[in-house]
Amino acid sequence: MEEHPEVMHEEVRDVTWYLVELSSCDHIFVAMKPSSIAYAATLLAFDIASVPSHTKDRFEALHLQNTPHMTEICIQRLRKVYDIAISNAEDEVSRLSESSPTVVSQDDML
Repeated sequence: MEEHPEVMHEEVRDVTWYLVELSSCDHIFVAMKPSSIAYAATLLAFDIASVPSHTKDRFEALHLQNTPHMTEICIQRLRKVYDIAISNAEDEVSRLSESSPTVVSQDDML
């Protein structure tokens, strides 16, 4: 089942924005052009959001990049940072869902 285009557009936009924010936390991106980071973030967001390949192909056909090697480096590093962020978020959710010694049950209140 294919997603509605507006929903897909919003997901790609949100993931791209998140990836660009994550790049600000990694010193490797300091030396990279912001446009290269944004382009790589968009391509990676297409992958994360499972955008159909024909859409990605149309985007790449615009020839917005002039340094394919740098784009690939950005994508690889963004993927690594993204995977770490997602893993940390999942660990935090798991930790918070465990019973806490400070949680008071209704039985304790009687």
